[in-house]
Amino acid sequence: MHLHLPWATACLVAAGFAGAQTNAATKADESATASAELVSSLVRLGPVEPFGRPVVINSQARGSRVRGELEALIDQPFRDVKSALADPAGWCAVMILHINNTACRADAVGATPPRIALKISRNYDQPPEQADELDFAFQPIAASAQRLSVRLHAAKGFLGTFDHALMLEAFPAGDARTALRLSYSYGQDSFTDWALQFWLATFGRGKVGFSPAKTDDQGQPRLVGGIRGLLERNLVLYMIAIEAAARTPAVHERSAFRQRLQDYFAATERHPRQLREVDLEGYLALKQPLAQVGMAGAQ
Repeated sequence: MHLHLPWATACLVAAGFAGAQTNAATKADESATASAELVSSLVRLGPVEPFGRPVVINSQARGSRVRGELEALIDQPFRDVKSALADPAGWCAVMILHINNTACRADAVGATPPRIALKISRNYDQPPEQADELDFAFQPIAASAQRLSVRLHAAKGFLGTFDHALMLEAFPAGDARTALRLSYSYGQDSFTDWALQFWLATFGRGKVGFSPAKTDDQGQPRLVGGIRGLLERNLVLYMIAIEAAARTPAVHERSAFRQRLQDYFAATERHPRQLREVDLEGYLALKQPLAQVGMAGAQ
């Protein structure tokens, strides 16, 4: 049996289909343009100290909102970055590299919506049961041969912070490099700001970020500290973790996970003023018991 649509209805259906095709093509063009612009700007920028590669960091803490963004070229192929961050389990295997992240649980593939439960300690030697938990909703936006885009969102977080949003965009930059754009933001009220400042004055004392701040009394440049410094350190640690994970995108063996840990730690040691917490032996002692989490990204 043939279904005959009225002429006007058929025209509307055809117009809707054409409109959907046009919208999809427009979005694809916009994505390609964004990719080309990011890669081009980073290549033109060239190596930046202290990273020895193109890296741009911006951070701000204004009112109730804290936000930071990092753009960088990393020396790993896009296909390996995409493989390492393809699903919630892969993200857990990346996040667990951070010294203060003591546990991570990812929903099985197919869960709706998929979630990541991340335990964050206020100090690296704090037991996981005393850690704060961020319950992230995992939202994949794009995963093609030319673009990876993922958003993570948690309603509540560390020391009373709220509305945590982590956004990753990654594009191929030739055959051997990947262009990253990482952004992280969260909200805070007056009590949260006081609690974070207290934490920074104790556990985070003396830590700085990477952006220049005002000069000191001798006219020498200083680096940003406080909440902005904390945010910048975390963005750099995410970049380092993604690069380390891309070297071992499928962590099937404990030896591969150990290699990932060593790669991550070696990269943090290039920035001791900002990122050093313990020596390699101490770091491995903390992380080796979490091998099953680290290997969870291997599918």
